[in-house]
Amino acid sequence: IYYRHYPLSFHPKAVPLALASECANDQDAFWAMHDKIFENAATVATASDDTIKGWAVELGLDASSFNTCYDAKTHQAKIDEDFAAGGAVGV
Repeated sequence: IYYRHYPLSFHPKAVPLALASECANDQDAFWAMHDKIFENAATVATASDDTIKGWAVELGLDASSFNTCYDAKTHQAKIDEDFAAGGAVGV
């Protein structure tokens, strides 16, 4: 499975959650964060940055590395590239 991000503009946390999953991926925990996000589907639209960072801690990730990545939006370009690729094929 190849996962691409397509953060919908009407979802207030779509981009932050995509960033969180990519920052988790830096620590080989993409799918763990993906699952955590979907386990919390009922509340993700209102999840604060602190809540998202807390999920990283719950998953046993290095919080400092995760937070630095997340706050700096380190993977924004990749997410933007995925979104553009989706648009190019008519998503």
